[in-house]
Amino acid sequence: MTALERQNLIQKIAQLPDQVAELVAPLSPAQLVARPLMPEWSVAQNVHHLVDSHMNSYVRCKLIATEQNHHLSLMTKMHGRPCLMPAMLILACR
Repeated sequence: MTALERQNLIQKIAQLPDQVAELVAPLSPAQLVARPLMPEWSVAQNVHHLVDSHMNSYVRCKLIATEQNHHLSLMTKMHGRPCLMPAMLILACR
């Protein structure tokens, strides 16, 4: 990966909070919590999940950058279930 490719991935990750805020800004409180398709998550629950995932990714990258002998695991747990870390995160952390 080139330095430019890495910087582009980091920029994409950095833009996510503003993109999500822009998407949900026009929604009313009722729209944010509505769950028209049970058992699917509401918009607010999805945003919360994105924030949680974004913070976990930030902490993982910070640990990778600062630990002497870091261990980058592709598997993690989300809500108690195994899942793969996002490929963009893995590439940006390297």
